[in-house]
Amino acid sequence: MADPNTNINNNTGGEPPKGGGNTGIALLVGGLVVIVAIIAWYIWGGQPAETVDGDTEVNVEATAESAAESVEDGAEDAAAAADNAADSVEEGAEDAAAAVEEGTEDAAAAVEEGAEDAADATGNAVEEAGDEIEEATDGASADADADANAEVETTQ
Repeated sequence: MADPNTNINNNTGGEPPKGGGNTGIALLVGGLVVIVAIIAWYIWGGQPAETVDGDTEVNVEATAESAAESVEDGAEDAAAAADNAADSVEEGAEDAAAAVEEGTEDAAAAVEEGAEDAADATGNAVEEAGDEIEEATDGASADADADANAEVETTQ
């Protein structure tokens, strides 16, 4: 059995459990919200919008004219940019054509010089070959003459 002197508290009487402390934080947050709302009210005018009785006239012509001027200005700017781009492309093409022409002239000069060198070399080779043929012919003629003279002497 349980001891009758033991006090068991099942919250069926006596004092409620202590807790809370969140009341102060809630009050502080609420105060900050009110302060921010007041500051916002003053920043954004603080008064409701006024209503105007009667007809309201809106001038759309001025807006249409300024829009037309803006479009015209934009078109002029685009045309100027296109002209600049065309000029740049034209200059680039002229530079490229000049470079190609210069390269072609250099290549033609090199081919011409190479052809002249080849012709000179061929002429020299032909001349040397002619000299060798002449020497060989002269040598052969001399040998033939010597052989002929030797035969003539031996037959005599």
